[in-house]
Amino acid sequence: MAAPAPAPRRQRGWLKALVWIFGVFVILLVATYFVGTSSAFFKGVILPRVSKSLNADVTVSEAPISLFKEAVLHNLKVQPHNAEPLLTAPEVRARYRLLDILGGNIHLDEVALSSPTVVLVENADGSKNLDPVLQSQKQEKKKPERPAKSSKPAQIDLKKVTLTNATVRRVKNSKDGARETTELSHVNVTLDDVKNGQTGKLLLNAELSMQDTAPPPGTNGLLQAKVSGNFVFSLTADLKPASITGNTRVEITQATGAMSELAALGSELDCQMTPSEIKQLALRFQRGNTRLGEVRASGPFDAAKTEGRLKVEIVSIDKQVLNLAGAKSGIDFGSTTLNSTNDVQFSKSGKAITASGQLNLAKLQVTQKNQTTPSLDLLASYDITVDSDAKNALLRSLILNGTQKGNPLLHAELTSPMNLAWGNVTNAVGDSTVGDIAPAGNANLRMKLLSQQGGKQLTFDLDSQVANLTAGTGSNQITQANVTLAARGQATDLKLFNLAEYHGQVARQGQPMLDLSGSGTYDASNRIADLQVNLRATLARLLEAMPQSNVVVSSGTAELKGHVTQKQDMQTVTGNLVLADLTGRFGSNEFRSFGATMDLHINKTPRETQFPKIIGNLTEGGKPGGSFAISGNYETNGAAEVNLKLTDFNQNGLRPVLEPLLTDKKLVSVAINGTAITQLNPQGDSALKADLTVTNLVVSDPKNQFPATPLEARMQIDTSVRKQVAEVRQCQLTFTPTQRGKNELRLAGKIDMSRTNAYQGNLKLTSESLDVTSYYDLFAREKPEEKKTGKTAAAARGTTAAPAPAPAPAEVEPAAKQLPFRNFAADVSIGRFYLREVEITNLQTTAKIDGGHVLLNPFTLALNGAPVNANADLDLGIPGYKYDVSFNTKSVPLAPLVNSFDPEQKGRLGGTFTAQAKASGTGITGASLQKSLSGQFDLNSTNLNLSVVNVKARWLKALINVVAAVPELLRNPESAIGTLAKSVTGLGAGGLMDELKRSPIDAISAHGAIGSGRVDLQAASVQSPAFRADAKGTITLAPVLTNSTLAVPVSISLAQAVAERVGLAAAGTAGGYAKIPDFYTMKGTISDPKNDYNKPVLLGIAA
Repeated sequence: MAAPAPAPRRQRGWLKALVWIFGVFVILLVATYFVGTSSAFFKGVILPRVSKSLNADVTVSEAPISLFKEAVLHNLKVQPHNAEPLLTAPEVRARYRLLDILGGNIHLDEVALSSPTVVLVENADGSKNLDPVLQSQKQEKKKPERPAKSSKPAQIDLKKVTLTNATVRRVKNSKDGARETTELSHVNVTLDDVKNGQTGKLLLNAELSMQDTAPPPGTNGLLQAKVSGNFVFSLTADLKPASITGNTRVEITQATGAMSELAALGSELDCQMTPSEIKQLALRFQRGNTRLGEVRASGPFDAAKTEGRLKVEIVSIDKQVLNLAGAKSGIDFGSTTLNSTNDVQFSKSGKAITASGQLNLAKLQVTQKNQTTPSLDLLASYDITVDSDAKNALLRSLILNGTQKGNPLLHAELTSPMNLAWGNVTNAVGDSTVGDIAPAGNANLRMKLLSQQGGKQLTFDLDSQVANLTAGTGSNQITQANVTLAARGQATDLKLFNLAEYHGQVARQGQPMLDLSGSGTYDASNRIADLQVNLRATLARLLEAMPQSNVVVSSGTAELKGHVTQKQDMQTVTGNLVLADLTGRFGSNEFRSFGATMDLHINKTPRETQFPKIIGNLTEGGKPGGSFAISGNYETNGAAEVNLKLTDFNQNGLRPVLEPLLTDKKLVSVAINGTAITQLNPQGDSALKADLTVTNLVVSDPKNQFPATPLEARMQIDTSVRKQVAEVRQCQLTFTPTQRGKNELRLAGKIDMSRTNAYQGNLKLTSESLDVTSYYDLFAREKPEEKKTGKTAAAARGTTAAPAPAPAPAEVEPAAKQLPFRNFAADVSIGRFYLREVEITNLQTTAKIDGGHVLLNPFTLALNGAPVNANADLDLGIPGYKYDVSFNTKSVPLAPLVNSFDPEQKGRLGGTFTAQAKASGTGITGASLQKSLSGQFDLNSTNLNLSVVNVKARWLKALINVVAAVPELLRNPESAIGTLAKSVTGLGAGGLMDELKRSPIDAISAHGAIGSGRVDLQAASVQSPAFRADAKGTITLAPVLTNSTLAVPVSISLAQAVAERVGLAAAGTAGGYAKIPDFYTMKGTISDPKNDYNKPVLLGIAA
């Protein structure tokens, strides 16, 4: 029989498997170590999870990590989404002992942050760059924690913590444009040897900067300071503070603007504390070597139990320290001095605090915006216990006394203890009241405060009066007023407030001016409020007490009945406003028994404001004047919808507004009706549709120059913005048609606004025929008649010397402009246009705009049958602008222009005007015109029939006076020159003046060139049947153009008949004029021409 086979060796197989498993585990462990501690793993796995939890991007450039001893992060950056970076740090380093930490001992050899920067920004809307991080940390309600089992205190061994060259910056932007920047820079902090039962050390140094930028007219402020500190501390074995000794000093190195009074101010905090006593805790202020007061505390205090008794004192604090708190608000505390002594006892582990003491404010005075309160001395004493666990406070005593210049002014005293509660309580004390407050002088105040149900319910009753009140400054001052204020109500748990009634009145001389009354409730727990407001103002009495310039009111009242409610985030305002029997004048607007009513309904939420109904009516003398209705909503993102309706607005409602525009005419009747619908969406489509009609517009003209013919007008608008393209589908203005004009004006076109400040498109203004004569006459203001006073008459006779003109202010070139248009064109095409006697036909023009470049070409029309052509090339992108313009016209009738725009001169000027002119240059101030203006001009006018009596130009008056004085100049040159010197500004008398008055000026012409800072008058002439004057000279331009100097020799020729009478020409002189030898040059300036005479020539003629 064969031997049995041996059993298999299973034991070796298992052993081999275990060896392989262990090897693989070790390999995986090593691999995991190297992968888990690699920079790539940290950046690719760990940081994304951290970023998600913080709702911010957390990044580093490198992260070398040694798992058991050190971790270093390079270029750490924390940036919330869609916000500025919150934290940046070139290097964060930690050296530690991982095995000790795993064993329960926190052992850190070093923690270091190098040059970190923290930036906190608060925007004008209240949002902060820290918001995304804070929102990510919101947690669900935590379950009640089980009481922790007693355990040994943590063992900490922190060798060194360093913060090097850190910066913390806080920026706060306000809605009014104000900006506050507070920065701690060059912050260096060293913390050594933090360990159980050991002594540690803290050193710190930093620089502080505070900069306030205030909107006009506020004053900016800047404060810079240095901060240094040095503390030695010890910890108990369970890490509680054992002792602290050290100090911190702040020294202001610079203070300017609104903070200038804080310059050189310094403060020092000294601390010496043991486990059972605060030996010294003092904050001292000083400027240089001068002490400015201090705040100090000392006494037995168990820091471990937060129990003890401290004596707290404020010693001789004055304005130099108090202004630290008031500087930002522009408050100055003047002569104020503050002293206080207090005993404070902490018990129940700091949950119960009992304090008693005295506060002395001597010579209290506050100045803000040049308003200073009277000096006042206040002395207060108190005794109070606050129990935060029980949520109540027991006020045992409160006494307040105020004196002014040694005279009692204010006294308040608690007659018995009062319990105040802000939560559920079980104990209670007796009810109490505050005694009457009866100060001396013109102010009286009485207040009763009743505490019930253990302080849960407070009832108050207030009654106050102020007699002979004078307040305010300038036009906003109220004088001799009597003010009363009364209110009563109840507060429950300091959460539910019921204002049962309030009433206030402002009266003067026993007559009420302003009455205010109402009631209200507020539930703080649910944020539900309900307030009734009734306000009535007697306008005439109010204006008597507070007179305003250019405002006179003889009667009228304004009354508001309002209802304000709030439910969580929604506020609702409803009410009725009534203005009745208003008679008075506001500037040029006159009201006679005018009335208005308005019903309001407004809802407001954090996202939008709705006004579903705002309805109003106008009246005059009890007669209806029209009504209006407004509805719509406005969202915080800028989207809005507004609907407007005007119904039967007539002369009763519009007279105060329209009549001042009609000069001396009176409004008889008018009717206005209209609707407008506006939809605005900055991120989407917008539209505007409007239809406004004016009918039966009739006015009464006392001079009977304007017919009482009804006029009409209508405006229709239909525009929209879609995909940033604005389309004007309809914009039409229609007037009452006449025999000369259909009177329809249309505007249409498109504007592409897809590119910011580079709008493209075109607009076209067209009309077949327009006659605006009636509407121009309706609003045209006639020139007031000049009344020559004795003083002006004397000046005209030359008996009073004109005062020297004030120096003109330096001219400044307009700033360069870039219009928000690119490749934009505007066309105007009007077939016929009539205004009184002016007739314009075939008006055609095109303006092309490309940024700062504006090209007007062509510009053509026929003016009363005469052709007019012009063009302009402007570059607005240069300061002062660059321009190249030209103008020409031929035989334009002057009479229609004069008769239409200067009716007083109607029929006094005729003839035609022909002109050709061209000018180019850069800049429009006198100095620029000197340097760059160049061009030519050729001006001619004929058949003027201009009487010398109607001449307005000073230079022409001077010339006429010289011509009229020719006979006297020949007979007695010295005397005649003196007489002429006194009559330059007016027409003289005698000589040839009567002859000149009978011979109107027929023609005026001028031809010349402009360049090199002067005007070369190459040829100019003035001609009438009595004389002819020819000139050729220069006008040198000055920086102030009216001071440009004249140097123009003038040749004078007299008509043959006139020359014969003065003995200057024989009968039959050729040419019809006899030339006088040249003796006259016009000098001076454009604004003040002077006559210059060649006396030898005059004497030669006379001889």
